[in-house]
Amino acid sequence: MISELISPPPPLSDDDEESESELEDSDDDFTRRAAATEATAAATFDENNLDSRKKKPSSSPPALGARGGGWVLAQFAALFFVVFPPTAITLAIQVSGIFAIIAGIALAATGVSSIGIRSLSPFPVPRRSNQLAEKGAYGLVRHPMYGGLILFAGGAAAASASPGRAAAALALFFILENKMILEEKGMRKKHGARYEAYAAKTRKAIPFLW
Repeated sequence: MISELISPPPPLSDDDEESESELEDSDDDFTRRAAATEATAAATFDENNLDSRKKKPSSSPPALGARGGGWVLAQFAALFFVVFPPTAITLAIQVSGIFAIIAGIALAATGVSSIGIRSLSPFPVPRRSNQLAEKGAYGLVRHPMYGGLILFAGGAAAASASPGRAAAALALFFILENKMILEEKGMRKKHGARYEAYAAKTRKAIPFLW
């Protein structure tokens, strides 16, 4: 009785061995499919994360130039206003305006004295009796009185820090520039090559500048 209880199990038949082998193969296929699914899910997750990192806007500031030159300019501009605050800059502009007023009056007065009051004319077309002046203020600029008016008007606008005067000064500059063009056209017609040579070596209206 006891020997029957502890006797080994009967050997598996061929059908039973085939069934067990099929079960093992099925388990292996399931494991492989699960591993492949897990790998695919991991790759998809990595791709999604990569796309999200690409689409996420960068938190770094713009370069402002190949070597960041814009930041250098901004740095020096900020330092300039630290050393010279806006109040100091305004004062400097006003002082420069006062000097421009004085220089404009002096230039215009020198121009008048260089040709005499009788030769003055408000018209841009030269008189028949016009003589080419090359000395005095006319040795510095071709139109000293126009240049003096431009300096005076610009200086008055700067000294007063007035937008209205600045607009009027710009309008005056435009008017005088056109008068100078017409006047020089008449001077070239009247004096020919002599005026061409004079104009080539003499500035237009403001000494050393223009």
